Amino acid sequence: MKARHKTSSLNNRGKSKLGKYNVSESKAVRIKSVRRLAAKQFVNIIEHINDGLVVLDKDWHYVYVNQKAAVILLAGVVLTGCAISTVQSRKQQRYGAYEALTPEMRGLVDQGQIKVGMPMDAVYIAWGPFGRVLQGENEAGKTITWVYYGSYVQEVRYWGYRNLHYDYYPATYVRAQAVFVNGVLKSWQNFGAPPY
Repeated sequence: MKARHKTSSLNNRGKSKLGKYNVSESKAVRIKSVRRLAAKQFVNIIEHINDGLVVLDKDWHYVYVNQKAAVILLAGVVLTGCAISTVQSRKQQRYGAYEALTPEMRGLVDQGQIKVGMPMDAVYIAWGPFGRVLQGENEAGKTITWVYYGSYVQEVRYWGYRNLHYDYYPATYVRAQAVFVNGVLKSWQNFGAPPY
């Protein structure tokens, strides 16, 4: 396989073909130099603006996200998740189930905490909506597992033209799970966020 060089080819009159124009070799070198300088300046401007910038391709995939936009996107993800469902709103949704809890369980639920022995409604009020339901069976009977997901913005670093570039992509992870047997919480686990 022949190696390609980024030099312009000469036509039979000693002129270089650059794009659709025929220019002399020295002009071609100058034009390429100006283009490289303009590209560097453009990247430098984009990396140092104070506003959030997100660049998407034609298929709506992230091409570039600067640090300010990553912070804004992460805040949006966090605030949207918090604004949709709170302990107070879930207590109102399942008021009867909340009132039927013991005072100790009500105190835990009010703090967003759970404890083995709680009914499913108490766990729902404390932790909120789950992302997935798994069904199974063990020696005690049929089990139902609620899987809770979290989200974060994952940073990806790579070398581009003479610079280290940063991209940020939204990602999900399994945050916690609660296992019920006969409608009563038998075990639970918090997994925590992945390292950044």
